[in-house]
Amino acid sequence: MNKTKVENEFLSYVHMAASLFRIYSEKLTYLSTKQFFQEIETKLLKHEREIKEAMCIEKEGNELSLMQKMVVCMSKMKVKMMKENFDVCIEALKTIDMGIYQIEIYLKKYQNALNKEFVNNAKYVLKEYEGIAKDIRDHIHKQYL
Repeated sequence: MNKTKVENEFLSYVHMAASLFRIYSEKLTYLSTKQFFQEIETKLLKHEREIKEAMCIEKEGNELSLMQKMVVCMSKMKVKMMKENFDVCIEALKTIDMGIYQIEIYLKKYQNALNKEFVNNAKYVLKEYEGIAKDIRDHIHKQYL
């Protein structure tokens, strides 16, 4: 197993999340919801930076896999057709829930193969994603329900 390849896989998940939240943020029209999403995007970019530091990567950006690029493209098209901020929030919630699921699978699969510091960083990101999911749910309830 190539440790760098496995770590890059995780980094691509974090990078993808930031890319998707940038798309969602651009679509939103309510200022309070837009600012809320920009705060989430900032958190996601911070995770990306921290993972890169743990991997000792200095280059800007990260390459997404072909499948991830397709998901980002499809999300752009899907969000473009959405009329309501509520719908964008629900889509973002689905995205972060998928991120939680992917991290859990990743940790189950690779936890014993990676160094402890990297695993701890991945677990930290997982905990943050769970907090983001809760914050999005709370925002939806407060703003739209």
